[in-house]
Amino acid sequence: MPSRTRSSDLSTSGPSKPWRAPAPEPEVSDVDMDSDVDENNASLAREQPRHLDDPWVYPFQPNEKVWIRNHDKWIRGKIFPRSVPKVGSSDNLTYWNVLYQDSFGHKLRKYFAPLMGELKPDTPAVRSLLREAHWL
Repeated sequence: MPSRTRSSDLSTSGPSKPWRAPAPEPEVSDVDMDSDVDENNASLAREQPRHLDDPWVYPFQPNEKVWIRNHDKWIRGKIFPRSVPKVGSSDNLTYWNVLYQDSFGHKLRKYFAPLMGELKPDTPAVRSLLREAHWL
């Protein structure tokens, strides 16, 4: 079977490339299925958590100071300097790479998910919740 090539691909300087039809444009519907999810995430981001275990969508930044729940203890940490959010393959949650120290002084790194209630920014509201729960 002869290969299809575009006339612009025919040159004497290199091998020819097979021609591919452009991918069809996805249809855009009037109703965006993700609008409910976006609205829920936006309302979660505006609201402060009422309890330490509450999920909270928050725009974390590299090097930002955070609080993490690790082995049922709340400890200080910092978003890894070159961190980008990672989406879990099984649960589709966003995980952040956090640097922290254990009680023995070992420097550790682990992924935590804010929507599982295990990662919070170091804000006055979160520190207040930690004080109420006697973690500070």
